[in-house]
Amino acid sequence: MKIRIRYFLLVLVIVFIIGYIVGWLWPIHSVMYQLSEEPVDKGVNLSNLIAIFAAFFTLMAVVVALFKDEIVGNFKSVDVTEDLLSSSVEEYLNENQGGGDPTVVKYYNQIFFKNRGNVNALDCELTVESIDFKSRTDLHYKPVSVAKRKVLLGGLERTYIPKDGGKRETDLLEIMVSEEPDGNKKTQLLIANNPVAAKAGTWIVEYCINMSNAAVRHCKFEISWDGVWHDHKNNMQIEIKKI
Repeated sequence: MKIRIRYFLLVLVIVFIIGYIVGWLWPIHSVMYQLSEEPVDKGVNLSNLIAIFAAFFTLMAVVVALFKDEIVGNFKSVDVTEDLLSSSVEEYLNENQGGGDPTVVKYYNQIFFKNRGNVNALDCELTVESIDFKSRTDLHYKPVSVAKRKVLLGGLERTYIPKDGGKRETDLLEIMVSEEPDGNKKTQLLIANNPVAAKAGTWIVEYCINMSNAAVRHCKFEISWDGVWHDHKNNMQIEIKKI
């Protein structure tokens, strides 16, 4: 877009320079049409008015032909935003307990990417730019190793986000617990599908979503957790927010 506009402006400058030179060599009064003092009838006035409008619309047609994509782009665009499923965690229950009370299999949270534009967001790919962690005793955040940078969006590595409010989701966080042979419980924590140490602290997760018909978009989320597993969601001391 910028290149085409530069060319258009360059052409205007060249035309101006040529016009200036021509006007200097042949003064304007030498080529001026000699006006008559006789009254002009309505037919001539109407003909002149039509000629002016015809010239104007011809110029507009040229401009539209040159910048059609840019003009249409002002009325059709992709507008992707992101939001969390909740400000804490949701629970996934195991209800196959033979009539017993359901138990929590895992806690989770998701990010929803919503397209409020009037054009589908095409060739969407979501990657994890970074994960940083700070414990309660740390002064500064430290980077966490990210083994899996490309994450699924709507269950696919490459997809599209429908226009007019369409959504695609990705997993931000999963907390699970398993029982070891000695009877102790081991807590597992996944952030953006990457296993990290399940301990108290705060994580900063940065995502990047690439789209073929829109600008690259970055977003960050903060996860604060006390590192303790509870069997009831209301007891989980965890807070998640977009920053």
